[in-house]
Formats: sequence, structure tokens, C-alpha cells
Amino acid sequence: MHTIRLRAKHGTPDISIFVAGDFCPMHLKGGRRSSDIGSVISKTVQDRINSSSIAVLNLEAPLTRKRYKILKCGPHLKANPSIAASIKKAGFHIA
Repeated sequence: MHTIRLRAKHGTPDISIFVAGDFCPMHLKGGRRSSDIGSVISKTVQDRINSSSIAVLNLEAPLTRKRYKILKCGPHLKANPSIAASIKKAGFHIA
């Protein structure tokens, strides 16, 4: 997690960008089912999200209902696309 603050030129507002990464929603209670990500975000982190001009969340897994797996090394991670509404509700602008 990082917050980047950009100082604006005279007369324009500053911008802050909050970036969080490697979020894997399939590990939430309910497995691959939709769940509220707000339940795993601390108040401190939620305050940083809310105070940022832009909040970015890097997802560690694709949001998909597909059942097939691609040929790759490592685990096959995926999460239900319905989690997108919860990501937006948590205050993230980009995921």
C-alpha cells in the first residue's frame, strides 16, 4: 500500500493516489462467491482510501466465471465477477 501525493501548480488542487496490491478476493469467506471486501479492510486503510483522489486496487486473480484453466505455473486463481460491486463500494476507482 502506498499513497502518492502530487503537488499541483499554483491555484489547482493537489492530487493523492492510493495504490494497494495483490488483493485476491477468492480467499474471502465464501470462497469464490461474492463477499464484502469491506470486512477485510481495516479502518486505517479505509480512511486512506476515502481521503485519496484516486484509489487503485491491483487484483491478484481475474474476475471470471469460466471453468477452464490456462496452461501456467503456479495456482489457478479466480474470483466471481460480482465482487466488483464490493470493490467499488469500498471506494476503489480502478481495479
